[in-house]
Amino acid sequence: MNDKMLEIINILEKVPEKFIKFNPPASKKEIAEFEKKWNISLPIDYVELLMKYNGINLMGNVLLGVPSKNGDPENLDSSYQFEHSDCDNPMPLNLIPFCPDGFGNHYCFDIQFNKIVFWQHDCDYSEDSPEVVYDTLATMMQEIFIEWTILDDEDLSIIMSEIISKK
Repeated sequence: MNDKMLEIINILEKVPEKFIKFNPPASKKEIAEFEKKWNISLPIDYVELLMKYNGINLMGNVLLGVPSKNGDPENLDSSYQFEHSDCDNPMPLNLIPFCPDGFGNHYCFDIQFNKIVFWQHDCDYSEDSPEVVYDTLATMMQEIFIEWTILDDEDLSIIMSEIISKK
């Protein structure tokens, strides 16, 4: 895992349990089964994260994990299935919806261009592509999980400031 991702995980691990849920690690076999089922390769930084935490939920901001015996029923497999086959506005196959925003939209890995895009479920992409919003998973997690969630929540921000300043 790169240094930036380790720094983000270190901060998230200090968040009190009532605000965050970490799923148990995914096995290499579980990750490989997902990739084989959909004939895709997940980005390496995401795979490394899944092998530490197979999904994270920080106050409703969810990073999906792969299906596992100990995992969350809302996972990458069910999201991929729904967003590519079962919805009114299916995603192209090169998008992997790994982080729902709670309003039917998703942050997705664009495995064709190795970027993270924002897919709006009600947008017509017949002439346009989804907007590229991040170059890396670490950059995305820094903004959404740290800046928009921890630092924007007054109570959590105070708690985290006290925890971090004690170290």
